[in-house]
This record gives sequence, C-alpha cells and structure tokens, in this order.
Amino acid sequence: MELEFADIAKSSWTKSNLRPFHEKTKYLAHDLRKWRKKKPKLTDQLATIEEQIRLEQLKQPADQDLILQQQLFDQHE
Repeated sequence: MELEFADIAKSSWTKSNLRPFHEKTKYLAHDLRKWRKKKPKLTDQLATIEEQIRLEQLKQPADQDLILQQQLFDQHE
C-alpha cells in the first residue's frame, strides 16, 4: 500500500471523527477520489518504470545497479 494513501485515509478518518460511520466513509471516499485524480495514470506509471529498467539494462554489466533494477521490478509488479 502506498504511504500517501494511508496518510490520506488516516487524515480523512480523523477529521470526521465525530460523525456517524456512514458519513465518515463518504468523506473518506471523497478525499481518496481527489487523491487519485492527482496521480498519473497507471499506464503512464508503468511506462516510466519500464523505461527506467530499459535504460539501466543498457548500461555495461559492471555499471548496472542491480538493487535499483530489483526495486523497479517490484514497483512494476
């Protein structure tokens, strides 16, 4: 789970603390929709990661950062 998602959810839930459950979920959904609209499309995110992997793999083997590649593979997955 993305840290930003967890922060948004926690903040939304906390600020509507005194409201009934159904209203809290309504505010949470609203805040998460706003958060999602600010994020780039998933296909764009995947294309960026794929390009980073491609560029890293074009380097000479001795110059490749294997830890970075693994992190990029994990993000892509």
